[in-house]
Amino acid sequence: MRILLCTVLDKLKNLIGLIDTRKRENITSELMAKLQIDTQDQTKTVDKLSGGNQQKVVIARWLATQPRLLIMNDPTRGIDVGTKEEIYTLMNKLVSDGMPIVLTSSEIDEVIGLSDRILIMYKGKVVFSCGRGESTKEELLHYVNMGEAI
Repeated sequence: MRILLCTVLDKLKNLIGLIDTRKRENITSELMAKLQIDTQDQTKTVDKLSGGNQQKVVIARWLATQPRLLIMNDPTRGIDVGTKEEIYTLMNKLVSDGMPIVLTSSEIDEVIGLSDRILIMYKGKVVFSCGRGESTKEELLHYVNMGEAI
């Protein structure tokens, strides 16, 4: 529960690991603007934000570390449709800026809409692989439910 009670500023600054308060606050402000985190107060506790804004704070923390790859597991689970679209837009922007993203999702439409390449695995083996637009939703669901390795 302690993690949820951190402020937006604390949540980001702790991961950034900066000592320079001004620089830390500037980076926090930049990430909040880039991700459109909807709060006027960086000292507001994260648990007081909407689910979508909480998710954006998590993504901002990742980006603050300047990763070479993002692995996202159900990144839009439990958030409203409008915020999902914001997250999708952000993910597409990150990819267009050169950030590779590995996405796992329980939502087949999300996988189809966001993925350049889709791999379906069963018991550690790839049972199906295709590129964007090379398969239908029905075919993907067939392999998701089939569980036979190729």
